[in-house]
Amino acid sequence: MATDEWIGEVFVSTQRPLGFRLEIGEEPSGSTTVHVSGGKAQGGELCPNCEQPFFPVFSLNMGEASLRALALWDETTLQLLVCPSCALYMKPYWTRFAPDGTIAEVSGGERDGTQLQEIESPYEARPVRTVKLADEDYPLTEETIAVYRNRTKEPGVYHQVGGVPPWGGARSLACSWCEVEMRFGGIIDYDDLNVALYEPVRQPVALIIGDSDCLHWYSCRGCRAIGFTWVA
Repeated sequence: MATDEWIGEVFVSTQRPLGFRLEIGEEPSGSTTVHVSGGKAQGGELCPNCEQPFFPVFSLNMGEASLRALALWDETTLQLLVCPSCALYMKPYWTRFAPDGTIAEVSGGERDGTQLQEIESPYEARPVRTVKLADEDYPLTEETIAVYRNRTKEPGVYHQVGGVPPWGGARSLACSWCEVEMRFGGIIDYDDLNVALYEPVRQPVALIIGDSDCLHWYSCRGCRAIGFTWVA
């Protein structure tokens, strides 16, 4: 992403890169669901820090026409894996996938070995719908960025694929394997409203990312890799 498209955190380009809000539904997903939040990570991968199951916060069908146009991923399914049980996200981390969609390697991340909360698994799955970003959804003014940060702009949780970061500006992340700058892929947001995460007593818990912060995620198609970095 060219830095001359930005002044600080404001996106000043006249181009609006295609992007979609990812909205998690309340009902369990069915067999016809195109995109899913939750369920089981393909291959049953465990977090390398706390050895608890990864949570596939999104399993996106990148073969669906609108998402295919983003040119972020060459395989049909893209899983965005986070650990809801520990602080792996507090340092940049990368997941690299094998051709069959299973995790080949996880690089980076906080590796203190501490589990912060106990989460019930297997995870419930919920359907996800995509909503195309409108002009007013892009960070074109300081005022728009402020309402995102304050979470006073509907829907209050801003999971996203494509587009540009709603706050955080033109940050970048290099691939852990080829060391080439990765392409911005979207947002995984702090979410205490929609994700199907529960303590063992069936008490709902949030997908915690800092203090109502988010993760920017990036893709490297050549390495089949996704990188994540915490943005306050």
